[in-house]
Amino acid sequence: MTTPSASSATPTHDEIKACARQYGWLLSPDQLDELAAAITGLSGSYVRLQQLHESAHEDQPTSVRDCGVAPDINDSQAWSWLCDIHEQDTGPLTGTSVAIKDSIAVAGLPTMMGSELLNQPDTRHVARQDATVVRRLLGAGGIIRGKSTTEDLCIGGSSCTSKPHRLENPHLAGRSAGGSSSGSAVLLAQHEVDLALGADQGGSIRIPAALCALVGLKPTFGSIPFTGVQGLVWSMDHVGPMARSVREVAVALDVLSGDDGIDRRSRGVAPTSALATLDQSVRGLRVGILQEGFDLTRAGEAEFPGSVAAADLVHQRALALAACGLDVIDVSLPMHADAQHIYGPLLVESAATNIWGSRGLASADLGPQGDTPVVSIDRALRRYPELASDPTKLLAIAGTLFHDKHAGESLEAATTQVLALRRIYDETLNTVDVLVHPTTAPAGVSGFLPDSATGVISESLAYFANTCPTNLTGHPAITVPVGTVNGAPVGMHITGRHHDEATLLRVALAVEEFVSR
Repeated sequence: MTTPSASSATPTHDEIKACARQYGWLLSPDQLDELAAAITGLSGSYVRLQQLHESAHEDQPTSVRDCGVAPDINDSQAWSWLCDIHEQDTGPLTGTSVAIKDSIAVAGLPTMMGSELLNQPDTRHVARQDATVVRRLLGAGGIIRGKSTTEDLCIGGSSCTSKPHRLENPHLAGRSAGGSSSGSAVLLAQHEVDLALGADQGGSIRIPAALCALVGLKPTFGSIPFTGVQGLVWSMDHVGPMARSVREVAVALDVLSGDDGIDRRSRGVAPTSALATLDQSVRGLRVGILQEGFDLTRAGEAEFPGSVAAADLVHQRALALAACGLDVIDVSLPMHADAQHIYGPLLVESAATNIWGSRGLASADLGPQGDTPVVSIDRALRRYPELASDPTKLLAIAGTLFHDKHAGESLEAATTQVLALRRIYDETLNTVDVLVHPTTAPAGVSGFLPDSATGVISESLAYFANTCPTNLTGHPAITVPVGTVNGAPVGMHITGRHHDEATLLRVALAVEEFVSR
């Protein structure tokens, strides 16, 4: 990379005046001269910053790993890249095969996020450093088998936008596998790996896990460092494990959690020890059946047949926990039903501002994000706009229009309501230990993948109403399979108190064991 000179980096007087006019400012000659002198000095800082950045990159070792291969036509379409990375023969994950969602940095491998946007000659991003979660998996004896495909740029809750192939539900041909961590779910369901990582901004771990009969955990906000994972909205970004059993998820959580000294979201967070208490009795724990969560799923029946049956199945499984010694009571939290209306404006306006307005770096002052393709995404969207998916266009257009129309007032309202929602969740969880409801809503079961480009957006929005509230509040939440409706897997969503994943997992294990009887 060529370092720009100070003179070439300095705006001209005419450029300064044109910029000022955008803000409605007319500059006097004296003001223009004074501003130009200050901007010239600042230009020197930009040059020096670039020199420091390039020097730091030169000092970073280039990966000496075998960088693996792209999957061929005979490999599962759920893989975006194949490899065999194994660095340690001892640890709690010894011999465990792992798939890494392709929004997470693995040194030497490209990060393509299910998108042709990141597969162009001038946009492909090859990671130089591992994400924190990857380092921890390898340090615990895990074996990384490859990177799993995602929804295009990880935007969407179905499995219909990933490139070059959409993913079908492994239990039901032609139906959604969920998203955006779709590849991770499919590979687990097909028993190609033992463990997978997902990332979750509105349900992207829990939705595919539920639709594919798996266990998926979104931990407490900040419990697992997000360093090296491509995010969407800083305050809603989570990374977490997916597996075929609660116990495997508990082992992974203990390996992955704790402050890494980089991600400010994880500052001061201690590693969990969930496995040590997993087999403790759940007798006497209080389970709240969250009525609004069931109502949201039942409301999807007309468009998504089977949703009422899915809600009824989850309700039956929840009531049956009383036989395991838990106290099961009905709970009402009306604001849960409105959470999607807080989440939507916050997501689209924040994402549009972040991805397009600030070139992906709206949260740069909050700490290093690690080796992510954020700059490549920005470059690709500007150079190849025709390759953007419909859900990506929705975020850009809706977010920009509403942000301009409401001049930031809606974001202010949303952040205020997030605090109220979190407070109400906390108050409710002071009366019960966990809350339960169906994982997906309004569609309680997997929907049919669209036959054409139309219908992609509605399919992508079909599952998130019950999962997005805890992305806003930061509470830990897990989905556990509880059975099927006409062959379609159904998940129970369990929410716990902040940093109390241990109790959450104990209840999840009780559900798992009861269902398997």
